[in-house]
Formats: sequence, C-alpha cells, structure tokens
Amino acid sequence: MASQQQPSATPTPLVGCLGLIAAVIIGGAGCSLLSDDQEPATPDPTPAQKLAALDGGNRPAADYQQLLNLWSPNCTQDQAELAGLTYAALEDLRKNGVTGETEYSVLAQLNGSTRAGTPTDCKVVAAAYLVLRERS
Repeated sequence: MASQQQPSATPTPLVGCLGLIAAVIIGGAGCSLLSDDQEPATPDPTPAQKLAALDGGNRPAADYQQLLNLWSPNCTQDQAELAGLTYAALEDLRKNGVTGETEYSVLAQLNGSTRAGTPTDCKVVAAAYLVLRERS
C-alpha cells in the first residue's frame, strides 16, 4: 500500500523568490532589499565625469567622454587609466610652473599627440608631452 505524502505547508525557496520578484515588480509592496539604515547604492562616476568634476564643471562630462572615446582606441590603457594619466599630467605641469591648462586642454593635447592605428602605451606619450611642455 502506497503512502500518500501531504503537501508541505512551507513554500519552496523558488516560490518565495518569485513572490519577492513579483512584489518588487508590482510596486514594492513594502519589500526592500536594504535595511532602513542603508542608502541605495549610487553608481560610481565615469572617468569623464571625474575629469569634469576636477575641472570645476566648466565643461560637461560629455565633452570629456568624446575625447576619451577618441583617444582610448589608440592606447593600451583603458579610459579610467587615461583619465588618471590626464590628471597626473596636469598636476605635473602645474608643479613645474606651466599655467593656463585645464583637464580638458591636457586631455585634448594628449589625444592629439597620439598616433592613430596600433595601440601604444600612452604613458610614454604623456611623458614626452610633459618634457616638451615644461621646456617651453
């Protein structure tokens, strides 16, 4: 004689997850993945947004993004590294008495100093740029 199993009163984890997903989609229904004392995560700023902020907001981040998009295919570095390289170059210029440059102007000059084609180490390009600028 086969024994019959009674259905479990406890929902399976999958059903619980689907219920949570449905509650979130419907409008939250009081559900939150954060505790009351946690703030929602904000996305990290892009390299272009960081440069724009360092420049005091004088140019929109879209201008920086456009130059980073033009420069990055010609470099072995990613856009975050190129933004850091731009900022470091500007700080080096200032430290050595070169004035009148901004994050944007240095980024534009470094972009213009890099040959299109095979990606190169743009740290070398920046170093050469700094030597030439600091001599003039």
